Amino acid sequence: MKNFILFLFLSFLFVSCSDNKADDNIVYCTDEMRMIGVGVKHKDGSPYVLDSVKSFIATKEGLKNVSVFKDFNDTFFQYCQKQGTYLFVGDGFDRHFPDFVKPTKWNETKFIGEVDFVGYKKDKELFKKTIKVYTDACHVFCDEKDLAIIYLE
Repeated sequence: MKNFILFLFLSFLFVSCSDNKADDNIVYCTDEMRMIGVGVKHKDGSPYVLDSVKSFIATKEGLKNVSVFKDFNDTFFQYCQKQGTYLFVGDGFDRHFPDFVKPTKWNETKFIGEVDFVGYKKDKELFKKTIKVYTDACHVFCDEKDLAIIYLE
């Protein structure tokens, strides 16, 4: 009899918890701040130390520098130099596009815009890479092919 009551209780619990009427309009985001970077390496795979990097977007007024390093100190940039991975965009990137409306549903994604990511050494431009940036209701992301490592001599 105990087993039968236990079986009924578990069956009731299972059936009562199967309400699958989730509201698609409710979005729960994590509190993390997402940043995206690109690796810049020597041909042998060792980190390439750049003097500076900049991220540009096209606006009606011309190119605008939206580099994430403007928000951090030199110690953080030095850490990126040691790793050979340089950040170019983060959550909040959409603020640079005044007409952009962020997605409001959890399964919706939108294209924000393109970033020209430029690396410099001794005031000389070494590379420029155009990267498409997207967002969902919470965080920015890019296509993996756009994030391929840049190999320099």
